[in-house]
Amino acid sequence: MLDHRQGQRSVAFLLGKPPRAGTLLPEVMALLNAADVDTAVHLPHDQPELPDWVAGAHLVVHRGLKWSALRSVAQLAEARVPCCNPPAAVALTRKRPALMALLSQAGLPVPLTVAVSDWQEARAAATTLSVIKTAEGGDGRGENVLAGTRGDLPGAPPFPGPYVVQPFIANDGWDRKLYVAGARVRSLLKPSPLAHGHVTGGAPIAVDDALSRLAGRVADVTGLEIFGVDFLMGEAGPVIVDVNPFPGFRGVGEGPAMITEHLLARLD
Repeated sequence: MLDHRQGQRSVAFLLGKPPRAGTLLPEVMALLNAADVDTAVHLPHDQPELPDWVAGAHLVVHRGLKWSALRSVAQLAEARVPCCNPPAAVALTRKRPALMALLSQAGLPVPLTVAVSDWQEARAAATTLSVIKTAEGGDGRGENVLAGTRGDLPGAPPFPGPYVVQPFIANDGWDRKLYVAGARVRSLLKPSPLAHGHVTGGAPIAVDDALSRLAGRVADVTGLEIFGVDFLMGEAGPVIVDVNPFPGFRGVGEGPAMITEHLLARLD
């Protein structure tokens, strides 16, 4: 429960699971507490009804919520409770066809994305080397993704649909990820999840002006404040293959400070 003393700034964290010691959010909360900001955690998946103190917070921060809990955050936003990230922006990232269409319309580099309802349609669409993913995205773990052509893709669905089919982007075999918190951007180089599955951490790489602008454009188009951008370095430059809200910032040493700085700015 939050302390609503006169002048006391407060942040309510609505989380999909309890924060573990040594991970991102406990560090962020400790930094906020050190800045004289009161923090408290509520787990909507365990207790769907939000306590009154949540709506009384100066800022609601949410991460890892299912659709039902995200709708509760949307109701808070409709009541003009400040929320980070905006729930509509998070909902957008879970609809890959809509997300990719919006980014494409804004002139951002994304692969052609075809939405299909079942696995056989996905296989049929993979006439050349393609990447198939679930149509619902957002977790940033590189799971539920497979590359191949219809001749070598499995006959049975390897994961539930619906799906999106994208052409395979020729690249150097490495994934790159931008980690964004407000105006601050960092980046890591990671092995491709197509070959190695979900990989935590990575090697830091420089963020040049072009990548900073790319992150800013994604923020403008989606409305996200704290997010990750997965991209490949194609022949013509970076190609965005996914956007996910509030990643874990593993391997980004400045991650907790970046997020805390942004949240403090939201409170001012």
